[in-house]
Amino acid sequence: NTLLIEKISAASADQRAGRAGRTAPGVCVRLWTEREHAQRPRQELPEIKRLDLSEVVLTLKASGIDDVANFPWLEKPEPKALEQAETLLEDLGAIAFSKTQNSKFPNAKGETAAVSKITEVGRKMLRFPVHPRYARMLLEADLRGCVRPVAMMAALTQGRNFLLRGVPRDVDDAREDLLGEEHESDFFLLMRAWRYADQNRYSLD
Repeated sequence: NTLLIEKISAASADQRAGRAGRTAPGVCVRLWTEREHAQRPRQELPEIKRLDLSEVVLTLKASGIDDVANFPWLEKPEPKALEQAETLLEDLGAIAFSKTQNSKFPNAKGETAAVSKITEVGRKMLRFPVHPRYARMLLEADLRGCVRPVAMMAALTQGRNFLLRGVPRDVDDAREDLLGEEHESDFFLLMRAWRYADQNRYSLD
């Protein structure tokens, strides 16, 4: 659910070389050394074992699947990851556990687990194609009448910082004179920078 620029595994690199050579033989040129290639992990962890599962769990709850732990996953996630996802969703008000948590049902191992169901807030959150944290934030922003700045903050967290780092001192001073200093939150500085760029039609002059 997030695209990061990072080093891929050796298996992923080999897969990409195979894709490029499907139509005709050729040479694969990589922008790293053979030694570095040998030191890379052989394979990446499946996404289900390395991603935040809260969005997936919320979708399953909306589909009527309350017992996500016993759902027939193609690749079973870690129990701790599912627990963290449900805890987050409960904190956001997207799911609620049964009032009588004693009404538990046995799982495949004969153990018992509490059941949680999606709430009305959770269903509203699913309408947003974003992480549940942002969906809940936007719903609250609507109640408080501040959707535009909150949507801007959500957008700013989705990518890289667009203010260049390590710029010369004179550029840094000019930026500070134009945008001011920021001691409360980096978001306010970024929002002022975006508004300035927007007012100037994103011109580089």
